[in-house]
Amino acid sequence: MEVASYLRTATDLARLAGNIMDRNLYERSDDCRWWALNSEIRAILSQTSVNDEAQNRLETLLAGINALYTVYTRLFVFDRAGRVLAASNLHADNIALQGETLSEAWIQAVLACRHTAQYVVSPFEPTHLYGGYPSYIYAAAVRAVANEDETVGGIGIVFDAGPEFQRMLDGCLPASAGAYALYVEQGSRRIIAASSNSQHKIGEHVSVDDAFLNLLPGQSHAALTTYCGQYCIAAAVASSGYREYKTTGDYVNPVISL
Repeated sequence: MEVASYLRTATDLARLAGNIMDRNLYERSDDCRWWALNSEIRAILSQTSVNDEAQNRLETLLAGINALYTVYTRLFVFDRAGRVLAASNLHADNIALQGETLSEAWIQAVLACRHTAQYVVSPFEPTHLYGGYPSYIYAAAVRAVANEDETVGGIGIVFDAGPEFQRMLDGCLPASAGAYALYVEQGSRRIIAASSNSQHKIGEHVSVDDAFLNLLPGQSHAALTTYCGQYCIAAAVASSGYREYKTTGDYVNPVISL
């Protein structure tokens, strides 16, 4: 009976961790699409050429937004060639993007977006936009003022994945000593986040039984198992999305909360 109670609790907390992640990242997908509609950004990118004054105005706009939305390390605006026109820098690091031409596949996917409901998410992988660490970058196309069918560039937002994901997982831990939590990319088995008390590193592969990972959205599995040389209670829940995020087929990225 006591073991069954632990298994239920672990499953409930794993589901909570997944729901928190889905709801949080849903807001990221909303943010990039909302800011892509900003009238000043659209007007500046619609110009034939962007002068220093316009670039400074973009910098001011992005810095103002970033000061309020601190879950991002930076926001950046790029033209239809992928060249960064302006970027914020919340933590005043040494990453200077202005003038750089981005050639990642997801940049081209943004420029190919055809309506304002669309957005693009980069793979969770190391990127110089996040100081060489892995993160998700959410981006949306910016439309011309005079013609909404014309894409004139895009806006990208760099999610501060390290501390943000760690806080989500820390907040879902039970009081049991030694308990820890992970977010695991389902297909690759890579760890994309770990609670602060975990000994695992981002990018490591988990070696749990397949039953913990071969789950459909919303499904769960809990059991007594051996993991990393220890006999333990483990529970896993597959992310199921939130509202239209990860539920309509436009963006697929299954994550297991473990």
